[in-house]
Amino acid sequence: MRDIKITKSEKNSWEFIKTYYILDFLQPGQIVIQNNNYGVVIGAVNSYLIIHFNGMVGAYHPTANIVYLDIKGNIIKDFRINKK
Repeated sequence: MRDIKITKSEKNSWEFIKTYYILDFLQPGQIVIQNNNYGVVIGAVNSYLIIHFNGMVGAYHPTANIVYLDIKGNIIKDFRINKK
């Protein structure tokens, strides 16, 4: 994963998200897919992840139709509504 620095408040957000949504593997640089678009998790604010998709950055709920991938592209956790 990429080396992304996080603030103390971001660290608290990360810990909350990882614990509450059972995403213990989650870390900055995590590769995700949403609606067939690949993205990279670059931060966390409150209970939202900051994700970079196709040149745009936004805040996304951790379970909002998101698929989490490992470094090899295997699915770790899948929150898609209609799984294929």
